[in-house]
Amino acid sequence: MEYLKIWTSFRESISPLNDAEKGRLFDAMLMYADTGELPDFKGNERYIWPTAKQAIDRAAQKAETLRQNGSKGGRPPKPEETKENQTKANETKRNQTKANESYLFDKEKENIKKENKDNDNNAGMPFGLTDDEIQASLEIDQQIEDTAKGAGLNTSEISMVTARRYANEYGLEKLLDAIRKTALNAAKPSWAYVEGILKGKGKQNDNRGNNSIVQGSSGEKPSKYAFLFDDAV
Repeated sequence: MEYLKIWTSFRESISPLNDAEKGRLFDAMLMYADTGELPDFKGNERYIWPTAKQAIDRAAQKAETLRQNGSKGGRPPKPEETKENQTKANETKRNQTKANESYLFDKEKENIKKENKDNDNNAGMPFGLTDDEIQASLEIDQQIEDTAKGAGLNTSEISMVTARRYANEYGLEKLLDAIRKTALNAAKPSWAYVEGILKGKGKQNDNRGNNSIVQGSSGEKPSKYAFLFDDAV
């Protein structure tokens, strides 16, 4: 310690000592504060020494704490402050976690609600199609089926699936035209013949100038498919 601080209240503690005992006590206090050496008392001052030593030790501890805090830029938190801060930090973290969980839960409920609403709006509509799209698809199917039946083609569900595929791949008008040409040219109309025409492989007798006649081995005879070509282009 560079200096020794003595409280004025200490004057009352040493009042029973005579001047020599006070002098030895004061000299011992200075020596202990400077070197840490314990004195060897012979007089009554030895009864006051424990109190004096305790005051010096407290002052030395306080000075050391101030010195360390000065090098760290501030005093270290007290144990109770550290515990309190940790408790607050944990509480803040728990509150943030609860807030995040609440947000996610509300978001999930919102998504579920929206999904249910979309499902209600699309109830009864296959693959999410609108009423107009369904109606248009039905009308296309009806055109294909009517034309196919008139041409003597099989219109089973499996055949219609094939026909829809042709319509998607080549276009509805080309499909209908291929069906009409199949009725005119094929000895036995089939979807394979229709596909051949669509792919440019079929042989065709173009009798558009006389749609009521189909050439056969026994000569000319009326065609039962003539009505299909009334609007042929």
